[in-house]
Amino acid sequence: SPLWRHVESVDPAIKSALGYTLWAENPQTGIWYCIKADYIKGVYVPTELVQTEAKLSSGVNIVRRISDPHESWYIHTASSMGIIYTGVYKKNDRKAELIKNFQEALGSQLRISPTAELLIEEITSARWSDTRDGKIASGSDYHLLDSAQYFVDVKPKKESPVQTSRYRDWE
Repeated sequence: SPLWRHVESVDPAIKSALGYTLWAENPQTGIWYCIKADYIKGVYVPTELVQTEAKLSSGVNIVRRISDPHESWYIHTASSMGIIYTGVYKKNDRKAELIKNFQEALGSQLRISPTAELLIEEITSARWSDTRDGKIASGSDYHLLDSAQYFVDVKPKKESPVQTSRYRDWE
């Protein structure tokens, strides 16, 4: 439902492509679903990139936006346009932890929709580097996977259901 809580997570890269994932939380179960995963390519002007990305999530209840903090140009451009992003704490020093947390959340706290086929492809093709310890081979090509890891790290906590009372309880 467009009324569910949604979070967009991005891994911007002006020279290649912005990796975009959109997540929706089932309010009954607290499970998050990746409902969109796509790349924005060929947009090199920062303000146009932010506008293009914002169109992808129009019409849904966005409660948080997450971005790679290393790409401060993107966060500052979005902020100047009234769009606020949350960054990931020390992402470079915590890469193995981010990967582990994402793997542990898959299936229990997270589900990937079949419509997010590019993310599924990245998850299944990523592998550790043979030459660089603790690094993913061709890691700079996995913007959707990075975006998903950032989401797990900074996703909102589950909300408690709102208690409604009957009219007579107010008397």
